[in-house]
Amino acid sequence: MSIGLRWILVRHGDTEWTEKKKLHGGRFDSPLSSRGRKQAELTGQALVDENIKFIFSSPQGRALQTAEIIGESVGVDLIQPVDGFRELNFGLLEGGPILNFGPDGTAPKVLKPFATILRNLTGESEKRFIDRVREGVAQLQKHQQDGWILIVAHWGVLSAIMASLFNGDAKHWLENVKWSPCGITKIQEVDGRWEMIQQDDVHHLTELGR
Repeated sequence: MSIGLRWILVRHGDTEWTEKKKLHGGRFDSPLSSRGRKQAELTGQALVDENIKFIFSSPQGRALQTAEIIGESVGVDLIQPVDGFRELNFGLLEGGPILNFGPDGTAPKVLKPFATILRNLTGESEKRFIDRVREGVAQLQKHQQDGWILIVAHWGVLSAIMASLFNGDAKHWLENVKWSPCGITKIQEVDGRWEMIQQDDVHHLTELGR
């Protein structure tokens, strides 16, 4: 059995906007809330013994801030932004209520056609988004090394990464798989095929409650 790449995927911590249930994607950003910073600190503590060699991140502030806090604990000073891992640009939908337009499939069905049209007209198409995430994945697959690579990004981006590695159905990973703020997912390449080790582990966040 040949072990290849080993990746840890982490969604950024809670932000001021997520706590207000406002949608932010690739167009707007919001800083981590105090809870989000604590989530990142606890995640760093949980990963301190994992031999993380590199940290890659979405270039957006909420992800970079999360990555930097984790990096302080695991001893990685250089955070490397990957432009392809910027969240989907929802256009004029951003800033609106996430319960109406959120990416996790919970939005009312009656609003989905309207949301899709408005996003495509003022933001980014799903195809363009998937293509650029795949470009980011290809970039990281060139980093062969012992130890783990940590990737800090967003709900939609993590879903697209998994779709590119495991299957082509990004919608499945987007709507049916949970990506908790600072949840830890581990995957590895075995004999040229990717396998799941751990998905959205949040035990390290227990002290924060819900």
